[in-house]
Amino acid sequence: MNVLLIGAGSVAQGILSCLQKAQFGRPAIVARGRALESLRSGLKRTGLFGDHYSPPESFDICETIDQASDKIGAILVCSKAFDTDDIVDQILASKFGSTDIPLILCQNGWGSADAVAAKLDTKRIFNARIITGFCRPNKNTVAITVHADDIRIGNIFHPEEHSRFDELADAISRGGIKTSTSAELVEFLWSKMLYNCALNPLGAVLKATYGELARSSDTRWIMNQVIDEVFLVMQECGFRTHFTSADDYKAAFYDKMVPLTASHRSSMLQDITSGKRTEIDFLSGRIVTLGAQRGIQTPANLFLTRSVKFLESFEDSSPATGVAE
Repeated sequence: MNVLLIGAGSVAQGILSCLQKAQFGRPAIVARGRALESLRSGLKRTGLFGDHYSPPESFDICETIDQASDKIGAILVCSKAFDTDDIVDQILASKFGSTDIPLILCQNGWGSADAVAAKLDTKRIFNARIITGFCRPNKNTVAITVHADDIRIGNIFHPEEHSRFDELADAISRGGIKTSTSAELVEFLWSKMLYNCALNPLGAVLKATYGELARSSDTRWIMNQVIDEVFLVMQECGFRTHFTSADDYKAAFYDKMVPLTASHRSSMLQDITSGKRTEIDFLSGRIVTLGAQRGIQTPANLFLTRSVKFLESFEDSSPATGVAE
C-alpha cells in the first residue's frame, strides 16, 4: 500500500519516518513552503525509538494532491482539525475525488469525522487515535518525546472495517511507533478527549507541564471539574469510553497517564507561542457545544475555551519544548 500524507507537521513526519524505516510501499507527503524545501534534504527522526534518516529519493514530496502517484491506497489527513473541511474539498477536486480510497483522520478532538461524513461515504472515513508526543527541532527533523499507548486505527461509523488497516498498523509498528487497529475506536477517541481537555487548554493558559498541573491541588481541582463535565456530556451524547465513571478515569489519569508525560507541555501551548490557531473548538469548545445542545452546563470547559481564544490573538515569545500531541 502506498500512503499519501497531507500535512507536513510533526505527526505526518513521525508516521512517514515509520513507513520509511519499515520499507512499506512508497509513501508521499504533501508539503509547501519551507517544509517542502527542507524535506528535499531528507527526513530525520530522533527520540524515543532511536534515530533514523530517510533520504529524499525514498519518498515522494508533492506540492499538490494531484502530484501524488495514481497507486495511492490510503490518504492520511495529518492537518489541524479545523483544516479538515478544506482538505476534503481539495481531495474531492483532485484525481482521487471519484475513487473509494479511504481517509484516515490523524487529529485531536471530536467532530472532524462527522463533518467529513457529509461529503464522503462513511466506509471511507477512518480515524487514528494518537497519544504520542512529537516536536520538530527544525522543518525536516521530528523528535518522538513520549509514547503513552498504541496508535489506534478504526472506523467510528463501521467498527467492523478496522481490520482493513492491519497491514498499515503493522508497518508503523515495525517502523518504531506501536500501532494497532480497533473496533472500539469511539472509546479510544473519548478517552483521549478526556485527557486532552483536562491538560491541553489549562497547560496552555498557565504555561505549565502536565506534571506541574497534576502536582498542584488547585489545578487538580480544575482538571477534575473538566473531566466531570466531559464524562457527563459523553454519556448524554450516547458515547462511552473504557472507564466506567469519571472517578475511574481520574484514578488512571493521575496514577498512570500523567506520569508518562509529566515533563511535557501541550501542543496547544506551542500553537499559541507560535501565534497560530489552536484546536480548542474541537476539544473543550466541542464539549461546550455538545453540552449546550443537551442543556448541560460546562463552566470549566467554557472558561478554558474563552481563555485560549483570548490567547490566540496574541503572539508569545516564551519557548514551548517537548510538546505532547
